Amino acid sequence: MKTEIPTIIAAYITASNAKDISTVASLFAKDAVVKDEGAKYAGVEEIVNWQTKIHKAYDFRMEAKQIIEIENGFVVTTTLSGSFPGKNPIDVDQRFKINNGLIAELEIK
Repeated sequence: MKTEIPTIIAAYITASNAKDISTVASLFAKDAVVKDEGAKYAGVEEIVNWQTKIHKAYDFRMEAKQIIEIENGFVVTTTLSGSFPGKNPIDVDQRFKINNGLIAELEIK
């Protein structure tokens, strides 16, 4: 049985692709944590700064390829196309933890 992408994750992908950082921020819990490229971003203000930084650096778009429901969340395999050094596009796993309808945690590997 195929797992459907949760609305909050679909909204995150859509807003990120549109570079709509204020909408992206609204999808995260106030105390949310993002782990990406060896760094940790805690709270909405740091997440906004992270989104601004990565869009400026890589000018990317993402497309969900696969979603797996796991204990306490979902792993979404995405293809990222942008100005990444080396291989482009790249596939990454994004692990989401959802709490009270908002993204509580996102880890990108």
